Amino acid sequence: MVSLKYNNDAVDSPDTFQFQETSESTDEAHPIFNFEPISLHANEADINLIKTKETSHNFLKRIEKLSSMTWSDIKKSPRDKYGFELLPFSCIHGCSWMLSDLKKAGIKKVMVFRIQNRGVSRMLGARFGKEFKVYCFDNDGDLYDHD
Repeated sequence: MVSLKYNNDAVDSPDTFQFQETSESTDEAHPIFNFEPISLHANEADINLIKTKETSHNFLKRIEKLSSMTWSDIKKSPRDKYGFELLPFSCIHGCSWMLSDLKKAGIKKVMVFRIQNRGVSRMLGARFGKEFKVYCFDNDGDLYDHD
């Protein structure tokens, strides 16, 4: 069941209503991966993720596994398994178009998923309800400060 939040500001007339999903209502949903943001910025984004057969296989298996989990399960998982880490914009080096888009959307941190358990390949983006928008890949470990 999806709970909806009524958005009072969106009412133009008594016949027009706009509903907005709350994050609480989408935690039990399976994530939907949206690659449109990265495709719109193909010249600026590092989309050369598939450098080897192993990386390709790991990426597809990771997306398959994450898609089978709920957001609640993903939030509970450690970042080196199937979880993620949230990074403030100040840690990100590059992808200025991503940061600009996320600021406009009111997002304050970038979500980072590991693509491999070992190695540096990462997928950066943001969650919008049940959807995860992929903005760029970090293949060399140089797009953000690592702890």
